Amino acid sequence: MSTLPVVNTFIKFTATTNGRDKFYRLLQYLARFFSWYLVRGNYSKGAIVANDKLKSHLAVARRLLRLGKPIEWVDTMVKATSIQDDLLRVCNIGRAASMAAYLTLDMFSWVHMVGMYRFKNASKITDNANRFWLYGILLACIADIYKLRQLQLQLETVNRVQSVKKDQAEALDDETCQKIQSLNKAKKDLVTQFVIDSVDLLLPLSSLKYVNLNEGVIGLAGVLTSFLGANNAWSKCNS
Repeated sequence: MSTLPVVNTFIKFTATTNGRDKFYRLLQYLARFFSWYLVRGNYSKGAIVANDKLKSHLAVARRLLRLGKPIEWVDTMVKATSIQDDLLRVCNIGRAASMAAYLTLDMFSWVHMVGMYRFKNASKITDNANRFWLYGILLACIADIYKLRQLQLQLETVNRVQSVKKDQAEALDDETCQKIQSLNKAKKDLVTQFVIDSVDLLLPLSSLKYVNLNEGVIGLAGVLTSFLGANNAWSKCNS
């Protein structure tokens, strides 16, 4: 008896470290939102404590899952040196270096959090981690905007060709149609990624006290970007 397609996709999704991390991240920010909601709604102390414990355990679990991530980002940084476009090369190298530094410092925070070693400057480590996270997201946003502009220029060129052929009553060839579909899909994916990166900016900005946002807003922002990121990963598993 064969399993349902959705079950197969779920197995593939949760079999990867990236899939599990995105799933845990969604739960973690849902817990952060409910921390605000339960307090605001004057729910019982037991419910609030239980939710806070879940939020704390998920934060620890996600840090454990990401222990090897700095190495992946260093590898990404090395590969980015071969990018031909100057702006994209700088943005990708800078982003990868920032994320590697962020996750390395985040690893030290995990060591402190679980009690393996108590750092005297733990709060400073956390602040520096959030700064590198912020730099990484900012560079990702710059790259997103630049790539969107490049894609838009390509689409305008192809659309002009399409318009001319329509005026001359010529049929579009398959290659042109496929190119238009490919560019539109790439644009849609980039817009989604830009939304994720833009909203994610709120998280380090809030942690560094650059903006004053409550747990409800931060929770919802994290839920939105976690859902979009998980949906992208799910689609790849389903393809």
